[in-house]
Amino acid sequence: VWQERAAARAAAINERCWDEEAGLFLDYDSRSSKRRDYPFATVFWTMWAGFATREQAARIVALLPDFEADGGLRTSLHTTGCQWDNPFGWAPLNYLAVMGLRRYGYRHEARRLARRFVSLVTSEFRRTGQLFEKYDVENMTSDVQGKIQFGYPTNETGFGWTNACMMEMLDYLGCLGD
Repeated sequence: VWQERAAARAAAINERCWDEEAGLFLDYDSRSSKRRDYPFATVFWTMWAGFATREQAARIVALLPDFEADGGLRTSLHTTGCQWDNPFGWAPLNYLAVMGLRRYGYRHEARRLARRFVSLVTSEFRRTGQLFEKYDVENMTSDVQGKIQFGYPTNETGFGWTNACMMEMLDYLGCLGD
């Protein structure tokens, strides 16, 4: 029963969210019954969940350079002043992208992305002694002061998802030992 439900859910997501022209899964607005033409880093979650086809995964990975910055994955391709857009990156978006890339055999890309995000977070931890909720992945900093116009402008410290995602990525990169 659960396998059937998962297959039905994957088929519905493919039908409603896959945009063949863009080569991406896009958010679906159920009120308007239309896809939202706004590329977002959650596109890699379809690979993490395992329901992108191999062909879809290849098309998504071809767009990785658009999302990738020196400090990891950009949240979106748009710079709007919103905390959920470029240049900001969030640990869960990076972690699930890394695991999705790995799942589909894109190990080089997965390791590169993990190293970029881990390097940023580690560098900022050395500088501040703290882990943060969000990071500016283009400017390689946790300092978001004055950069966010929409959403809350502070950067919360000691954030659980950053802690957990860092541990998982450090383990994936073999940095935690046995």
